[in-house]
Amino acid sequence: MTARPTLGGMKRTGAGQRGTEEAKKSAEREAQAAKAEQPRKRMTFDIPADVARELRVAAVLLPPDVIGGTLSALVTRFLAEGLERLRKSHNHGQPFERPGEVRLRPGPPAQD
Repeated sequence: MTARPTLGGMKRTGAGQRGTEEAKKSAEREAQAAKAEQPRKRMTFDIPADVARELRVAAVLLPPDVIGGTLSALVTRFLAEGLERLRKSHNHGQPFERPGEVRLRPGPPAQD
């Protein structure tokens, strides 16, 4: 038996966790298939340290079938859900599109 962290402390895993392991493997296969379907783009963001820490902890503690099994999958899910809310509230539910590649100026936001 091995111990792994949970929200309430340490949890023992063993033969009773076999179904969980199968679900984890299935979620990992689905995540890999999803990666193969869509091209990926690396992006870099500065976020508050406490948010980064909690995201990492959530990615470790939550079951893979909930978050996709990786920190990238968790953040992608949050970004996709947030983008969908923005589409609905600010763009009549349509994707934000602009011809050509959109380039943002690096650095802090402009002050008005």
